[in-house]
Amino acid sequence: MKRILTSLLTVAVLLFMVVPAGAYAKADLVLSADTVSAELKAGDKVELSIRADENAGYITGAVDVSWNSSALALKAVKYNEKLAPNNSAAEIANSGSYRINFGNYLVKDNYTGKGEFFTLEFEITAAAAAGTYPIKLANAGIYDKSLKAVSTELRSGSVTLTDGGEMKLAASDAEATIGKDTEIEIPVKAVANPGYASGLADVRWDTSQLVLKDVVYNDLLAPKNNAAEITNSGSYRVNFGNYLATDNYTGNGVFFTLVFEIADSATEGSTVVQLCCPEAVSKDAVKLAVTVSSGNVELVKKVETTTTTTTTTTSTTTTTTTSTASTTTTSSTTASTTKATTTSTTTTKASTTTTSSTTASTTKPTTTSTTTTSTTTTSSTTASTTKPT
Repeated sequence: MKRILTSLLTVAVLLFMVVPAGAYAKADLVLSADTVSAELKAGDKVELSIRADENAGYITGAVDVSWNSSALALKAVKYNEKLAPNNSAAEIANSGSYRINFGNYLVKDNYTGKGEFFTLEFEITAAAAAGTYPIKLANAGIYDKSLKAVSTELRSGSVTLTDGGEMKLAASDAEATIGKDTEIEIPVKAVANPGYASGLADVRWDTSQLVLKDVVYNDLLAPKNNAAEITNSGSYRVNFGNYLATDNYTGNGVFFTLVFEIADSATEGSTVVQLCCPEAVSKDAVKLAVTVSSGNVELVKKVETTTTTTTTTTSTTTTTTTSTASTTTTSSTTASTTKATTTSTTTTKASTTTTSSTTASTTKPTTTSTTTTSTTTTSSTTASTTKPT
């Protein structure tokens, strides 16, 4: 009976967790504070992001943030200079309330980007106790470049301090080629797990770069737990574990894998796959501290390779010239009549040609485009007839 009551209490604690991250009405500017958790250790730092989930365009704005100053001390506000630069904000005092001023009165165009606007850095005080502390957003005043008020929705967050242990989830990085790779897998791993029964984490991405197609769960460490249907809205809540588990899941390793496709409108560069707003409870309904780290996908363009082959033909011409030496021997006594007969024999490419001529011998040089050894042998015999006187 006690086990059943504990399980029902676990379900009650987590009922709010099954509401999809995108199930809110949209205003022109939607600012959301994260929900984060940390171990209860005095002096430790806790960071909480405030991000724009929708942004039709603004030029300057301000919003109040409030917190429990007995448990948390605000130490710094880190501004995103591209989306929401510091606009002469006041010095921080740990009064439990602070007005964040952002934007720029002098810019010509509205800031239209979505994503992290600023990050609040708190320190856990010595007086802090385990529990959940709201981080409230209120009193927004946002204007566009025409000085027209921008409709704004504010979503508060929280910091949970727990002594039940800390879970750490980390998304992996990846690289993909536009026009070549069809799927990108981003494993999300538990690098620390004190033991949990059920949990969740929100995933956020840029829909102009990536399209979420599937979430593959590890049934041994983090089974699918009543997760919603996937839509490419830029935000999705991953639910894992089991509300009715009688034992905690305690192993480290890959909890689930996010499967993306490259969007048709994707451009080269780095895009963030963000994990945020994690929650986890044990089988005894003890809330755990959960920290997350996001991943990056590096998109590169497909390189077209053109191969050019150049063939160079070298022609070699060898000219062989054979000189024919003729030897004539003449004998005469007083008066002689000499008739010379010259016989030329030319051998080329294993062929023998015999040419006979009287008195004159003519030898022509042979030119070939291949190396040929030509041998010309000339024999000249002069016969003399001497008539006695």
